[in-house]
Amino acid sequence: MGRKAIDGMATVQAGKATNPWFAIGAFIGRHMAAAAPLCMLVGVLFPDQFSWMAPAVELMFAFMTFQSALATTSCDLLAVIRHPLSLLAALFVLFIVMPVLALAVGNLVVPGNTDAIAGMVIEFCVPMGVTGLMWVDIYNGNRSFGLAVVVISTVLAPLTMPLTIQLLMGATVHVDLVAMMLDLLIMIALPAVAGMACNDLSHGKANARVAPWLAPASKIMLVLILATNSTRISGSMHHFTPELLVVALAMALLSGVAYVFGYILARLMHRNVGECITLGVASGSRNITTGAVLAAAYFPSVTMFPVMMGTLFQHVLAGVFGWAVRKLDAHSTPAAVPEIERAYQEHNGR
Repeated sequence: MGRKAIDGMATVQAGKATNPWFAIGAFIGRHMAAAAPLCMLVGVLFPDQFSWMAPAVELMFAFMTFQSALATTSCDLLAVIRHPLSLLAALFVLFIVMPVLALAVGNLVVPGNTDAIAGMVIEFCVPMGVTGLMWVDIYNGNRSFGLAVVVISTVLAPLTMPLTIQLLMGATVHVDLVAMMLDLLIMIALPAVAGMACNDLSHGKANARVAPWLAPASKIMLVLILATNSTRISGSMHHFTPELLVVALAMALLSGVAYVFGYILARLMHRNVGECITLGVASGSRNITTGAVLAAAYFPSVTMFPVMMGTLFQHVLAGVFGWAVRKLDAHSTPAAVPEIERAYQEHNGR
């Protein structure tokens, strides 16, 4: 990062202390675990007040993707690509293990309800969410690894998500794959590449000077998207059935299993604590907005229900997961520098 970029970041940091715009973003970020279910509740209770924003959801999501990608550079990706085993493990869990497990659990708990099962599969074939990086930071995970998983899984999503849905649900669910790929390309892949390119071309200035000002807007948009998408399940929540309760419990179970599976896989691969935490978070923290947007655009309202239940549980379970890992590794030394993090530092001459 150049001297001007560092000075720009220092200026932004100084302004954060007094600027109410930054205070709004910081407040939402600190309370995201509570904000997500609250936004869902508001959307369910007041659907008419939020449903009118549905046409703008995809554009808001593209903006959020661009803003988050401004924190990434090609150096981050190169550092991880040089040591790809952990990255491949994360993609394996994200795009193969959890979608197949979601399909199996769905057929077990709600056999024949293809729309609900489709929602369960959608929730667990979306890429890692940017909000997962918040938990990686809180619990001292490997941020470079986490950033790479977010960007690469996001760029791959326009291909992997439609194919996964087609392979697992193709016989029972009919989806316009071409239209879905184009939507994902516009919402995720292109903004992610554009954000990373802006940061590279500006030598870090985009991340230092522009991204902090866009971050509060992204958090506000996330709140609005959650409330808007929740309006789709308003009818289901007002007519809650035992079957929906079973689906909600299944989504809680699957979300918890994802965190634990990713962590155990990393331990079996003899990764250090930082990478174990990051792989666990990457496996469980999904891009909740992507799943909700796809469910709203291509499936009936019942498909949205398991997606929004996944939204409800993943932040709470992320906190529980981090607390449990801290207790489990209380006697581990934090002094070791993760292999990927070391490579990243060496690449940048640190």
